[in-house]
Amino acid sequence: MKIKKFKINLKGKKINLELKEMRWLNKALGLMVYRKSNLLFKFGKGRRTIHSWFCPKFIAMWLDNGKVIDIQLIKPWRYSIKPKKDYDVLIEIPITESNFKIVNFVVGKKKKFKY
Repeated sequence: MKIKKFKINLKGKKINLELKEMRWLNKALGLMVYRKSNLLFKFGKGRRTIHSWFCPKFIAMWLDNGKVIDIQLIKPWRYSIKPKKDYDVLIEIPITESNFKIVNFVVGKKKKFKY
């Protein structure tokens, strides 16, 4: 599994992320197995659904050609979650103490999370 440095422009600010790139079977496992890692999924362009069975609460960020098209706070045990548009990259950021700055920036500081 490769570790990738990824830069995203969001709300006029740049966010630097360190992500584990998921390949082949790992794409099916995602946060069910890699619970504390920020994950990067590369696909061909399309509109695939994801689920959050056996996963902790996380932020899903969908990108198309490097541009953020949708962000959602995903709760556990949800089925058939999809973004507003087609995408080619999915980033999953688990709600953990090490990600509290990113989570507060993306979701907003008004919401309180249990880390």
